[in-house]
Amino acid sequence: MEKFGKHYHTSDKNIVVEIPSSDEYYTTDIGSFIYVKSEYVDNLSDSPLRELINREKLLLVDENLTIEMKLFNRIQYLKDDFNNPIKYNKYQFYRKLVQADEDPDNNENDCLEFSEYLTTSIHNKLDLVNPSLSLLPYRYDVITLQGKHLPEHDENNIFGDSDEKNIDIVNSIDNNYKNHNANPDQGESYAIVTTERFTEEEEKEFADLNDGRNTVIIPYHIANVIYNIGKINITLEAAEAGYANIKSHYPKFCMYSTNNDKYNFHKIWSKMYEKYNIEQNGRSLKMETIVLQSRDKNKILNEIDALSSNKRKRDDNDVYIMNKRGGNKKTKKKPPVKKNKIKTKKVKKNKIKTKKVKKSKESKKK
Repeated sequence: MEKFGKHYHTSDKNIVVEIPSSDEYYTTDIGSFIYVKSEYVDNLSDSPLRELINREKLLLVDENLTIEMKLFNRIQYLKDDFNNPIKYNKYQFYRKLVQADEDPDNNENDCLEFSEYLTTSIHNKLDLVNPSLSLLPYRYDVITLQGKHLPEHDENNIFGDSDEKNIDIVNSIDNNYKNHNANPDQGESYAIVTTERFTEEEEKEFADLNDGRNTVIIPYHIANVIYNIGKINITLEAAEAGYANIKSHYPKFCMYSTNNDKYNFHKIWSKMYEKYNIEQNGRSLKMETIVLQSRDKNKILNEIDALSSNKRKRDDNDVYIMNKRGGNKKTKKKPPVKKNKIKTKKVKKNKIKTKKVKKSKESKKK
């Protein structure tokens, strides 16, 4: 993985990701782009990236482009071994995601739900069986992801049910598969999780010192791997933009090294969150990175069918619904919802909204 101006490319230069600065990304809303060498497009292996292109979920913005950067007032080009500028096809996700902080049910910039969409529709291709799964974002209350390197059929291994269960999953995974050793395959996801909480005494002290303001914890961030090449993972991930007052935004392409270096996912995100927590909450919090994989595809389909058609009575061992969804900032814990109810709660900043599970035919297109 190498840097070329604001671009990062694979060692063979077949794929390039454009990563603007934070200021540029959130003030200009130019979006995020991935470049694939023109002659390499047809050689992409069977992967979520290839599937996204085939389904036109990644739109061709332009073709036969060169990658340039300005150095000492001269234009430099990304070149091949024969010193010729390389030609690329430029792609972008087919539409912006809606940022709706005050309406969690309509907020599409949820990193977990976006990863679930990529997992069910693009990686598992479950929308070929259940067309409603092609809708963006993923709206079903059936949990689709679980921790890797744990028993697949463990009923407690379901990521997204609650912050407490997410932390239990992280703590159950061997250290050999965590943090800089967390390396997802194509179709799997990174998950960096806040595994430490403030004590009641710390919360009270913080509020007293900050005019009653509560601490604001980000429970996790999820990034789905759409392509792997060598020691590099390329992700497509939802990027919250509410704090920048942006109402819609494209999901973001990123490139991470699977080596223990400065481009490693855990190193990048833990450093960023450490800075955030010190600035917002007065001190850093422990964060750990794990790999999430899809739950059994048949179980997902059966549970969605059970929720949609009400063909059978649900109980705790049948369907896992989400009592709380982290991923965004939250301040206070809320009482859990019983699993034998049809209602579910989703955590979004300081609000919790309750929604009824709709039949798949009532799912609203985005």
